[in-house]
Amino acid sequence: MLIREERGKSRVAACCAIASRRGIRVGMALAEARALTADLEALPWDEEAIARAALEVTSALLSASPRVSWHRSAGAPGHQDGIWWVDAAGLGDER
Repeated sequence: MLIREERGKSRVAACCAIASRRGIRVGMALAEARALTADLEALPWDEEAIARAALEVTSALLSASPRVSWHRSAGAPGHQDGIWWVDAAGLGDER
């Protein structure tokens, strides 16, 4: 799980499929998430690392498509940060 502070409380910012299957949801308080599954590791959200990774993914997508856009969900409840819109029009293959 990735955790970030929101209004003075630690909340789940992102989680893996295993955590999701155990009932963990984005926006849930860390204490509530720990009550459901204490054995998952909670790591702090690192905005700089996320931005670097998003740039790397965007660069890789640009090698396949001339138009790529990364949309941030701004932490909207129930949404994961980061959606890439890739224009596949005119691509000759399915790389």
